[in-house]
Amino acid sequence: MLAVQTTRKPGLSRRSFLLGAGAVGAGFALEGCAPAQSSTTATEITFYVSKPEVIGYFDRVIEQFHRSQDAVRVIRDSTSNMSADFVRNQPPDLGCWNYNFSVAEFVKHGALSDLSDMPEAKAINPKLWPLLTQTAEYPGRTCAIPYSMMSASVIYNKEIFAQHGLSVPTTWPQLVTVCKTLQNAGIAPFYNTIKDTWTVGQGMFDYSIGGMVDVPQFFSTLNSQARR
Repeated sequence: MLAVQTTRKPGLSRRSFLLGAGAVGAGFALEGCAPAQSSTTATEITFYVSKPEVIGYFDRVIEQFHRSQDAVRVIRDSTSNMSADFVRNQPPDLGCWNYNFSVAEFVKHGALSDLSDMPEAKAINPKLWPLLTQTAEYPGRTCAIPYSMMSASVIYNKEIFAQHGLSVPTTWPQLVTVCKTLQNAGIAPFYNTIKDTWTVGQGMFDYSIGGMVDVPQFFSTLNSQARR
């Protein structure tokens, strides 16, 4: 979760900006950002969602939130240019965004407020914090609260492996050897029924090569050299 510092809507007690790709914790975030209202006019907040596969879910969460109260109305936005919105001092009140280097600059420059007083911040697995701070951090602030994670795996055909005397590879050279053996036998080493080509590059290359690198240590070394 990220909080955006702005004065565009003074009626709100907190302008927050959630990060993540999943669906856990969004309901708590919406309720946590809704202050008590004494006026009969509902406060409108904008909720930004960057991943199209979760839009339907969050629309249902928003509908449920609307049924629970009438003080705050949520407008879901999936089209805005986030950097441009920050420049115009019109960032969303709430959002769902991957925590990556696109977000890092907002964190480094202090554009996001402190979320350390939120109960969710105290419930985070301590092992996750290095994954956040390796990308960006701001002194004295908890700028991001992770609320979902994803994992990846490779599924293999046990029968084909047994027929060709293959063991499950655990290193890149072993994987290459398995692929060559299957190719020589006229078998396609990898077969995917996926819609978007970017998932091939991410799964076959990014995860494989990234698994060979101590990512927190890599970025720590990179940042220390940049400060010299």
